[in-house]
Amino acid sequence: MEQKGAAMITLAKLKEKVKLLDIDAGVLALMPDYGIREKSKEVKVVCKKLERSISEKNWVNCIVLLGEIEKFENYYRNWLIDREGEENSEVLEAMHEYIVELEIGIEERLREGKKKCRGRRVKLVRSKNPSFKDSLRRKFSKNEEI
Repeated sequence: MEQKGAAMITLAKLKEKVKLLDIDAGVLALMPDYGIREKSKEVKVVCKKLERSISEKNWVNCIVLLGEIEKFENYYRNWLIDREGEENSEVLEAMHEYIVELEIGIEERLREGKKKCRGRRVKLVRSKNPSFKDSLRRKFSKNEEI
């Protein structure tokens, strides 16, 4: 049980990463360039939605929102290249790290959900199976046509 907990990124850890992304977006919102300021304000809204989706364990929505954040990461990277001629930025590197960790955590949660669903399906098939066999036996014993 402990191994499973260690392998899984907790909901609290996922939310922490989103908050750090939110802080980075807030820092970028203070930049004088209008384009990056507006985009970073949009990302702050996306971060709030992502945090809510994590709380609701809506992993599909998390992936969609994470895609929006990745688009912003690319926009910011290109913005840096246009301004400085390079893409080195502590904020960008931190954002990239948070995004990667969020992707890993959300993928783990999705896989865990699929395993649970598969387990339930197997149990349902097993529970239905004996009654199906019983009905076949009855039909054969009565020589009914199937």
